[in-house]
Amino acid sequence: MKVTYTNQSYDCTKAVREGEKATLYLSDGSVVEFVGVAESAWEKFQFEGGDWYQPPLEEVKAQRIAQSKADLAAYLESHPIQWTDGERYSITAEKQQQLTGKILSATLAQQTSTPYTLTWNSTGQVCKEWTLEELGKLAFAIDARVTALVTYQQTQEVAIRDAESLEALAAIEVDYDTVG
Repeated sequence: MKVTYTNQSYDCTKAVREGEKATLYLSDGSVVEFVGVAESAWEKFQFEGGDWYQPPLEEVKAQRIAQSKADLAAYLESHPIQWTDGERYSITAEKQQQLTGKILSATLAQQTSTPYTLTWNSTGQVCKEWTLEELGKLAFAIDARVTALVTYQQTQEVAIRDAESLEALAAIEVDYDTVG
């Protein structure tokens, strides 16, 4: 197919439109990208013998689901929970696992009368000593926040899986800032 844009012609095997980016896969194996394409500029792309590539709906769904999971991990990384002491505590999956391990160790130490100093740290700080009761409260608060976010992600994932068209799929927003 031939694609013409701003008086330049390209012999293409595929043309992909994604957001504000157009990617032309040229017949010689090279790629040309146009980034920041304004909505009004899309009509300037002229096609002979083809049109924009439309991936299969199931492929787009799989990409959106994977992206929602990656976005959730990034959100957890960049949105620590603020605790009653005014400090912020990481809520990533890794920190949740570490916190569970610390609480388990402290609980076992308490049950076996083994000396154990329970410590935990706020984001970017050195560990300080905690009581098991107080660290447990923080763990429950983290769990409640993460559970709300994961439930939202799962709800959006189901909606993505159930979308019956690309238009319906495009209408599904995944915005973790909306989770209370």
